[in-house]
Amino acid sequence: GELLAQLDDRTLRADLDAASAAKVEAQLRLEQADRELERCRDLLATGTCPGRDMDDAVLAKEVAMRSLDAATSRAASIASRIADSSIASPLNGIVLDRPLDPGQAVGPGDVLYQLATNRQPLVEAEIDERFLPHLACGQQAAVAAVGRDAPPWPAQVCHIGGQIDPLSGAVLVR
Repeated sequence: GELLAQLDDRTLRADLDAASAAKVEAQLRLEQADRELERCRDLLATGTCPGRDMDDAVLAKEVAMRSLDAATSRAASIASRIADSSIASPLNGIVLDRPLDPGQAVGPGDVLYQLATNRQPLVEAEIDERFLPHLACGQQAAVAAVGRDAPPWPAQVCHIGGQIDPLSGAVLVR
């Protein structure tokens, strides 16, 4: 859908820059630890590297790998939050209302826009079961809004519910 709003993501972008730099640093540390481990292996083969140095090199590489994994996860998480700061329309339609002002703080669950689809409206009505014999899918109908002095809209029956509500004696018709 079309972009409706862009939340302020400057702080997130700064955090992503820092996380990306930390990721590069962690990658360099891993490469250094890998070189040190290889050097210790070569020296161990010649008998000139103490076992403790080898243990330290193995541990340093493990720590460097975990640091890189953490930095990569942090950068991916921040990038995902940046992507979530762009708000696109979930449907093709028109904006009916924007109840918030630009720059206003928003939180989860806040209504940012009220949208209407460009598709034909779907009207559901509960029709008394007495009229079931007179209804058929494809049948032409007219829909009138209660309380409006507008002429009825032309419509067509596209669905007749399969169950009658035992309390009201009505069936759902679309």
